Amino acid sequence: MRTLLVGITVLLVTAAALALPARAEDRESSLLGRMTVDGVIASVDSGSSTFLLRVLRPDRVRRSGLDYLPVWVQHGTRIDDYDDWFARSALRGIHRGDRVTVEGFRLDDGRLLALAIDVKDRAFFPPPVVVNEIIFRGIVVARRPNLIVILEAGGGTRIILISATTRFRGLRASTALQANDSVVIVGQPNADGTVGAREVQVIGVSR
Repeated sequence: MRTLLVGITVLLVTAAALALPARAEDRESSLLGRMTVDGVIASVDSGSSTFLLRVLRPDRVRRSGLDYLPVWVQHGTRIDDYDDWFARSALRGIHRGDRVTVEGFRLDDGRLLALAIDVKDRAFFPPPVVVNEIIFRGIVVARRPNLIVILEAGGGTRIILISATTRFRGLRASTALQANDSVVIVGQPNADGTVGAREVQVIGVSR
């Protein structure tokens, strides 16, 4: 009997030891919380104080399928330039094509809340005055072969048009997208209010 109790105790301890790394790995794969990311600014949306970062590293972000991250700049964000330093929320200190290192917190909606931005290299040409692509975030409420409908944080719905060139990244492929999945859309708004999606990042899946 004593031998049996000792054997059960060893088995439980071993199972707990194996479970701890698995939970740590789950936390890593969620890509939430504090993180530092190096990348190149793909587009800037001054209206939402957000820019789209094309990720260069770390490798674990690339392995997750998230090659792009929306970065949210706030009043407290510190922006370090190699020529100047200033602390303000204005996006005029960063431009499309700049290479930057961003330190911040990854939020549940997929954005990276920037605490500090270090400008490593400036773009060789000035950015265009008009930003064509905009970032949209929401929950999928309907799915059709050539479109999805998302519910945005403000309560409104938006039709996202899917084409053969639309890239799907993240937790699901295009054919597996379901209602209640959380998505980040990068695309071109149309005059009728729809959005032509260039990229759909699935950052959360329905249970």
